[in-house]
Amino acid sequence: TTHSIPDSFGFCVNTPQGAVVFTGDFKFDQSKSPYPGADLGKLALIGDKGVLCLLSDSTNAERQGFSGSEKKVSEEIKKEIMNAKGRVLVACFSSNIYRIQQVIDASVVSGRKLAVVGSSMMKSIEIAKELDYLSIPDDLMISVVDTDNYKERDIVILTTGTQGEPMAALSKIAKGTHKQVSIRKGDTVLMAATPIPGNEMLVSTSVNLLFRAGANVIYGYKKVHVSGHGYEEELKLMLELMKPRYFIPVHGEYRMQKAHSHIAEEVGMAKEDIFIIEKGDIVSFKNGQASRTEKIEVGNVLIDGIGVGDVGNIVLRDRKLLSQDGILIVVVTFNKQKKEIISGPEIITRGFVYVRESEKLITRSTEIVKDITEKMLQNDQIEWTLLKNSIRDGLSAYLYEETKRRPMILPILMEV
Repeated sequence: TTHSIPDSFGFCVNTPQGAVVFTGDFKFDQSKSPYPGADLGKLALIGDKGVLCLLSDSTNAERQGFSGSEKKVSEEIKKEIMNAKGRVLVACFSSNIYRIQQVIDASVVSGRKLAVVGSSMMKSIEIAKELDYLSIPDDLMISVVDTDNYKERDIVILTTGTQGEPMAALSKIAKGTHKQVSIRKGDTVLMAATPIPGNEMLVSTSVNLLFRAGANVIYGYKKVHVSGHGYEEELKLMLELMKPRYFIPVHGEYRMQKAHSHIAEEVGMAKEDIFIIEKGDIVSFKNGQASRTEKIEVGNVLIDGIGVGDVGNIVLRDRKLLSQDGILIVVVTFNKQKKEIISGPEIITRGFVYVRESEKLITRSTEIVKDITEKMLQNDQIEWTLLKNSIRDGLSAYLYEETKRRPMILPILMEV
């Protein structure tokens, strides 16, 4: 298949009931480029033999037409780097080897040196070069610390952080917290990636910070990036080639999978032969017929310290309460025989109120606990649970009335 990484592939699993095909991430790029295109002949051959079920990439199912050509992106990146009067910073995914090669080629054509920032980008380039996926002239790369030895118009800096990740290099550069690179007036920043759904706010924040710092930011509206995921027409082509009996849209969010299911209906698939499944759903095939069967339990396995999966819902609920409203501990010592309080009530708080500035609140809380305890002590049989609940309820009502907060209240009762 064709994607933004070398050697991307889908796979076909042959079973006694028919072939199950999983596309992986894919697109169809028909323009002539140095990168291998999709093997349409092999895809058609698999489809002719018969496909029981197709699982296909849904990431761009909502976008009409075809995804753009890498050839046009290559030309656009070259043009922007050639026309830039100052330094050029290019941000892209470290896994997008084709995009990195395009930046290398543009740097060579424009007579600029290339510096790399970000450990993941450095690692990707190192591995890709070892495997002959990247062609890099020997005198092109320089260390980022040496960029000041060259004129600004002779420098390209390649970095990561296209999704606005707080710890990524571009975000640090935008905020002015990166150790080696800061934005200068006249810099051009190419954002060679589109935001992953859900990351739009982070990306927008980074773009605003870059503009504030004086950079000219090129993103979205200019074709310095195309997606590695097929649009509507490409998804239709995959369905036509595979001709599956059943279809399961995968990847992307639910809305994208829903859009992909509509595309499948457009090419002639029956609605009942399309399954949009959630995590844990099982689709079973028996005698060539598909059906939803039981659901398996899925979800996050929480690791805390050396414990794995031992932090349950109740513990998490308690932690949430503690983080929001804090804790209040009430300590009371009494003599059961004499039916009198020996010590306390003493109130200790953490994360609720600052005691020195809330003396009135603490004093009144102490009086409420004292009144409740003395009243309960007059009964012949003292129920510990009842006493604790009475203290908790009485205090909780008063504290909420005064502060509109509900701290966790822990009554500690001691008998002497």
